[in-house]
This record gives sequence, structure tokens and C-alpha cells, in this order.
Amino acid sequence: MTLVTQYGLIGYATGQLGHVSYRKDYTGSNPTFSFTEGLKNGGPDYRIGYGFEYFPFESLGFTIEGGYGRGAYGRIGAVLWF
Repeated sequence: MTLVTQYGLIGYATGQLGHVSYRKDYTGSNPTFSFTEGLKNGGPDYRIGYGFEYFPFESLGFTIEGGYGRGAYGRIGAVLWF
């Protein structure tokens, strides 16, 4: 969903729904921890994200995005349109 549109600036929100079928389980504390991994029923999963893209030129832009849910993330990068 696009939230902001001005010349060269795009703001947006994203949503994701899914199901976790591969999981890592950690035990212990850092730096001495261990984990087991494999196919396991992890249940439903969700994530919401917010981001901005800024295009100072017609075909080159920069992006920053972050999200929260089971697996928070942050991302920065460049966008090139052909």
C-alpha cells in the first residue's frame, strides 16, 4: 500500500502472512549455546513493514525499510529502473 507520493518520494507499508515450517531452537546463553534445526510445525507467521524510496534521478533511487513480526528486519539499498 502506497502511503506517500511526492515528486521523487514514495512511502509504503507491507504485510505478510505465512506458516513457519523450518525452525531453529536455541538453548543456553551466548557464547555457549546450541541449537537444533529442521522441519517443525512453527505455526502461523506474520510481518508488517514500512519503507521509503527516494528517487533523486528518474532511474536511480535509494530505499530504507524495516519490519516487525516473527523475524524483525531492516534493509537499505539502491534501486535502478531500466
